[in-house]
Amino acid sequence: MSGLEVIDDQTFEVTLSAPFAQFPVTVGYTAFYPLPESFFEDPEAAGRLPIGNGPFQADGEFEPGQGITLSRYEDYAGENEAQADTVEMRVYSDVDTAYLDVQGGNLDVAPDLPPDAIASAQDVFGEAYLEAPSSGFQYLGYPTYDPRFSDPRVRQAFSMAIDREAISEAIFQGTRQPADAFIAPVVDGYREGPASTASWTSRRPTSCWTRPGSTAASRSSCGSTRGQGTTPGSRRRATRSGTAWVSTTSSAATSTSPSTCRCWTSRA
Repeated sequence: MSGLEVIDDQTFEVTLSAPFAQFPVTVGYTAFYPLPESFFEDPEAAGRLPIGNGPFQADGEFEPGQGITLSRYEDYAGENEAQADTVEMRVYSDVDTAYLDVQGGNLDVAPDLPPDAIASAQDVFGEAYLEAPSSGFQYLGYPTYDPRFSDPRVRQAFSMAIDREAISEAIFQGTRQPADAFIAPVVDGYREGPASTASWTSRRPTSCWTRPGSTAASRSSCGSTRGQGTTPGSRRRATRSGTAWVSTTSSAATSTSPSTCRCWTSRA
């Protein structure tokens, strides 16, 4: 590997072989988190008993399908010290079960809600109900190597046939915001409206799609071919379809606990 120069014990300099504007953001991804030497000696063992650099430390190994318990790391040198003595991270395979455990006082924090609880959760939990913007998303993707989807006008037709507003209102109680761009508003670089030509319309999709067996050349024009079928979104929590994200806030239902926090960590 070339292009790396150690400046001091806590700094090294990277020289890129070509311009890459997203490099500062990319190195913030989880894949670039610092890891201890013990990880490289035995990655599998490190996965069971991780060593991090945060305000908590593992009390024991991670139990697949169950979770892991963390305790306050007294020698933590960072600014945001742990506020709880212990944190019990639990694994749930079903969001409904996690939500019921919060309601029953068996879980303190659940980062996601079942769709049928969205409308009532705020009334149920009051000030313990939290919402925050997020860049998470879901999307509808196409195998562009398949001739049936290789024409961008076909993908745009699908995108325009999806009524994101109706999905948000009927299924997610208005907590999703239809996307108008390829990235969410909380992400640096967001621009309003670049995917508007691929937005839903009740009339235009039929002009972009013809009978089965027709060739791309015989399909009528759809206007701009900017829509590509897969685009990012944002989360109030995100559902992305076609060329636009449908977003919602990341909703969390919580109850209180004096010194131990029990958190839902995944649905694995």
